Amino acid sequence: MSDPYKKYAGYAYRELRSKLLRDGEPPETVDLTIANIKLQRSAQSIAKRQKKESDRQWGEVIEALQHERRIVRSMVRYKTKTPAPERDEFVQAYFTVLTKLYEKLEKIRRVDRELPEHSHWTDFVPERTKETFRIAADEVPPRDRAKFKQPFQRTSPIDLCNRRRARLLRYTRATLETTIVRQDEDPDNPKLPRKEMLLREAIKRLNALPDNAHIPNHWVHIVPDLMRSDDDDSMQSVVKAKPPKRRGALTPKPLNEMPIVQKLTADLAEQRKQRAQFMDRQSLGTTIKKLLAVTEKHHAD
Repeated sequence: MSDPYKKYAGYAYRELRSKLLRDGEPPETVDLTIANIKLQRSAQSIAKRQKKESDRQWGEVIEALQHERRIVRSMVRYKTKTPAPERDEFVQAYFTVLTKLYEKLEKIRRVDRELPEHSHWTDFVPERTKETFRIAADEVPPRDRAKFKQPFQRTSPIDLCNRRRARLLRYTRATLETTIVRQDEDPDNPKLPRKEMLLREAIKRLNALPDNAHIPNHWVHIVPDLMRSDDDDSMQSVVKAKPPKRRGALTPKPLNEMPIVQKLTADLAEQRKQRAQFMDRQSLGTTIKKLLAVTEKHHAD
């Protein structure tokens, strides 16, 4: 389906109005056209933000899953000096499950274009499947120097954990600042002090999580044991960007500290001193002559 407003892309609304009026369009038609273009641009902006957020969330889910697959792939390739068929069978079966899950999530990501239902890849695996593999892992006999790990752990790569922690801290702290401001404006609201307490506890727990922990998308999931059904669980959707760090001392010096200003000030003071001496000790005619001579000398310099 063709876009009737594609030819107006890149026009500011004021420019567009002037163009349509110059083209002979009635004012009512111009207003309707601009209103429709505003709706279209708003919808496109929302769709663009949603796609960006979807790509980010899916990317982080897949990133953690791929990290797990790389670890298990190395386990599959590792061969023990003493034959360990139980271990080899287990890690191969686990790697197969992870690969199928990866293919499934990538397909959902491409087709649905929606936000992922869960923030960690293990949540997409049925609980009965996870329990079956956990039991099988306990039955694998240990081998010296043989790489092995418990399946379906809710961990993340350290880099991913640090990114998600920093992001959630920014939004949680912004929410805390807003809550404190709201308390000043509405001191009788009993939910606000409780929300402040929950947010502070969430920040404390978030900072205490290990470097490979899975960081959720919302502060509420950090304190689920403290939440009540009537608690305010909202979170800031936008965080103000911090001003860029200044490199070096960019603040200019005060005007009276600049060398050229200091020199001009000193010259002016010296001229005033000489004029005062001439006027105190000489006749007016002599003073004027010498003053003119000093002024000419100063200009010559």
